[in-house]
Amino acid sequence: MMEHSFIFVSIITTQLLLFADILAQPLPPNIGINYGRLGNNLPAPRDVINLYNRCGVGSIRIYDPNPEVLEALRDSNLRVSVGTRNEDLPSLASSQAAADAWVNTNVAPYSNNVNFNWITIGNEVIPGRYATNVAPAMIHIQNALRSIGLTRTKVTTVTSFGIIANSFPPQEPSLVRQLK
Repeated sequence: MMEHSFIFVSIITTQLLLFADILAQPLPPNIGINYGRLGNNLPAPRDVINLYNRCGVGSIRIYDPNPEVLEALRDSNLRVSVGTRNEDLPSLASSQAAADAWVNTNVAPYSNNVNFNWITIGNEVIPGRYATNVAPAMIHIQNALRSIGLTRTKVTTVTSFGIIANSFPPQEPSLVRQLK
C-alpha cells in the first residue's frame, strides 16, 4: 500500500513540476487564453491577469463584460477579446441605441487603458435561434465603437467547430448544409 502511495505522489509531483516548467517558459506573443468564470473558488481576476502576464500570455478572451475582470485588465498590455451575452443579441441587432449603451457601459470606461482588439458577438450561436441577430448586431457594435474612437477594434463572432461538415483536406473544408 505504501508503494502505491509513493507512486501516486511521485506522479503528481512530476506533473506539477512539468506544468511549472511550462509556465516558466515565455509563451509566443500570439498565444491567447480563454478566461471562463463559471465555477466556484476561482482566484481573483487581478491574480489571474497577473499570472497571465508573468507567463507571457499575449491575448485573453472573456466571455462577457465582467466589470471586475475589466478592472483587472487595466494597464495589463494584454490584447482583449470581450463578448456580448447571447441573450443581448436581439436588442443589439434591432437597436443602434442598445449597441451604443452596451459599448458605453462595457468598453468606453476602460478604453484608455484596456487594449480591446476584438468584440465578439455572441458565443457559438450559428446555427441557432440568435443566428439572424449576429450580422446586424455586428454592424451596430462597430458603429458604436467608431463613435467612441475605437476604429481599430474588430467585431467578429465565435462559431462552433460543429459548423464544419468536412475538414479534410484542410484546403477544402465545407460547411454543414444548413449554413450554405
